[in-house]
Amino acid sequence: MSTNLWEPVRTKAGPGQDGTQAPECDEHTAVVWNDDMVIFGGFIGGERVRAVHKFNFTRGEWTIVQFDEKDPQPVARAGHAAVLVDDNMYIFGGKNNDDFMMNDMWRLNLTTNRWEHLKCNDTEAPRGRAGHSMAVYNNHIIVFGGLYEITREMNDMYVFNVQKNEWRRLFKSSNEDNMAMTQKSDTLKSKKTRRDDSPDPSSTTGTKLNSMLTRSSTKKAEAKKPKIRSPKAAEEPVNLESPTSVTMKQSFLLKQSDKEFETYSATMKKHKSTKV
Repeated sequence: MSTNLWEPVRTKAGPGQDGTQAPECDEHTAVVWNDDMVIFGGFIGGERVRAVHKFNFTRGEWTIVQFDEKDPQPVARAGHAAVLVDDNMYIFGGKNNDDFMMNDMWRLNLTTNRWEHLKCNDTEAPRGRAGHSMAVYNNHIIVFGGLYEITREMNDMYVFNVQKNEWRRLFKSSNEDNMAMTQKSDTLKSKKTRRDDSPDPSSTTGTKLNSMLTRSSTKKAEAKKPKIRSPKAAEEPVNLESPTSVTMKQSFLLKQSDKEFETYSATMKKHKSTKV
């Protein structure tokens, strides 16, 4: 830490161990006890495990801790948290292979390599979670935050007394027991069958909007309908005589002319008859 330089560490397998290093893993926990780093759980080969690996800093050796199958052990998990108190490693929470958020507390005695499930007061115990943080202060384990569902974070804080095995809540999460949040979640689920921008029919505003939209749709539909014109009254046919008729007076043009033209026509006819 004085030089802030990284250095690769050459490792090897301990006596009776296969391989040269610990398996590739993630979402596990690690605590330092004496000259060992103790790793528990996480994903190994794509599966959650409950294996415990130890790495000795002086010898550079990895070993796998063996347990009696008859002894109690925590289930495989990942995303949990772990701290060291004296010669004991405490683990809390995480997600199991059924994707269930755990809220159990376990203690591993690193001297005897024996697990113990701590029975605590359930009324004050934190809800199941993963991705939280833990720290130790004066023989008290402090738990903060984490996820209880995907994208559902918490900011609560709990204290666990390692001598009495008792939980005590210091701060309640702003997201916990939030009825408005639960109602919002139910509303979002009900909207899966309709468009996101459609109004909520269960609300008063939604009812008014639906009514307005219905009236608007009706008007638009009526506007799109073709207008049916009422048949006009049958018009009387105009019997027009041919303009080439000998008596042009009965022609269409003469019918539309004024009286002076009629007088002129009569005069011309009379003049013709006189010459004959």
